[in-house]
Amino acid sequence: MKINKRKLKYASISTAFIAVVVVFVVLLNILVGALSDRFSLQLDLSAEGSFSIKDETVEFLKGIDEDINIYVLKHRNLVEASEDGVRLSENLARYNTVSNGHVKHEYVDPNVQVTFLDDYPNATKVEDALLIVASERRYVVVPEADLKMNLPNNSQTGAPSNKSIYTIESTINTALLRVLSDEVTRVGVITGHNEVDLPGVTNIFAGNGFESVSINLLTDSIPDDVSNIVIAGPQTDFAAVEIAKIDAFLAKGGNNLFFFWNPSVSRLEVLDRYLTEWGIRFENQVVLDEQYSLGIEGDLTGVFAMPTQNDAITVLPNMNQQMVVSPASHPISVLWNEQNDRRVLSLAETNVTSYAKELNNDFSLTATQAAGDPTGPFVVSTLSETLVSPTSGEEPSRVFGFASTYFAMDQIMSATFTLNNSFLNELVGYANPNTETMEIDPLVVQNSYDLNLSTGTVQILFWALVVIIPLLILLAGIVIFIRRRHR
Repeated sequence: MKINKRKLKYASISTAFIAVVVVFVVLLNILVGALSDRFSLQLDLSAEGSFSIKDETVEFLKGIDEDINIYVLKHRNLVEASEDGVRLSENLARYNTVSNGHVKHEYVDPNVQVTFLDDYPNATKVEDALLIVASERRYVVVPEADLKMNLPNNSQTGAPSNKSIYTIESTINTALLRVLSDEVTRVGVITGHNEVDLPGVTNIFAGNGFESVSINLLTDSIPDDVSNIVIAGPQTDFAAVEIAKIDAFLAKGGNNLFFFWNPSVSRLEVLDRYLTEWGIRFENQVVLDEQYSLGIEGDLTGVFAMPTQNDAITVLPNMNQQMVVSPASHPISVLWNEQNDRRVLSLAETNVTSYAKELNNDFSLTATQAAGDPTGPFVVSTLSETLVSPTSGEEPSRVFGFASTYFAMDQIMSATFTLNNSFLNELVGYANPNTETMEIDPLVVQNSYDLNLSTGTVQILFWALVVIIPLLILLAGIVIFIRRRHR
């Protein structure tokens, strides 16, 4: 049989071409698979870059030099079946990339891997647990509810809110700070006086790496690892023994008290007397404003205030017309600016259009301004601190006063037009200069079409560009080879 050298030449070229294409497709699949496990391959085309992580987080992640494992306690397909889950997956992918692979993540289905939680028993005690963030030191369990704020329906129409507020970044950063710290400092939440639950405050402390612990001063001492205590709207007075424990706590230096007044309380004699020693008194009045309020018909108590610019603390708005909002405020009287070893600073004051009304025994009031009513500005937040020499190496103790528990209510803290969240974050950072802090504001997203390429879209593009098109080229090569072979 005579060999056709021309056909053999074309056959060799076709065979070589097919072999190159096959090798290219295999290598490209391997490469893309490795990259998808290591890097985020999604593009963030949203108007506000809502799928990207903040610069503060980037700097934090670049400084991590030990391995952290984040376990997502659901099958990946279930997680990414919703927009919330897609955002979580994309954040985790970017955390892996920016941290140079130190912050890893893995999807685990406890219903299938039934022994997995044996090493993390606390996860079974946390309702709706979704993430486990683990280092060699410790692990932290994160419930799914901590990754997003649920906004109430519109008060007028009853329709769901058209905004979503995500706290994925700050929540994961919180967990990372905790598992990376050699020691975890705790914040004590005082109980026993029908206090108000203020999760926004404890979340801010948590966001700065603190754990919360409840303390009843009648029965408990303040632990040594607690450097901050929160008293949120007590309705009954304190006993002398409780005041003595608070005073001893603040006498140590470097410790802080965050106090929020309860709008439904007029006087708490023992506690009032102690606070006057720190130069402040909460008056039995409520601040109103007809021009600057929340716009709720008949309610003029949601007054706006601006942070006071002073050398100690400067809190600037993130956008125009962003202000501190302090509903149902009892004005704070600054009794003196400096006395003995303590000074008092005003941190936030209402507008000049505000005025105050005396509260009756039933806490009713006439909203209309009348002649003789005290007029603004009124102080709604203060800082009292001990004076120490800069060269002494000592830390001052501080008492932060807030005119209303509503100052830190969830709906106020999460509103984009308020400065309350940033304001409280700044104060926690100022009060704890030796604690690593990182302020990450919640991500506010309009519930509308977003141009981020989803995981499904990326997979479609992958199969089209990396698999289908190369296979078509391969098939074309085979067809050409067969046709030329039979000429």
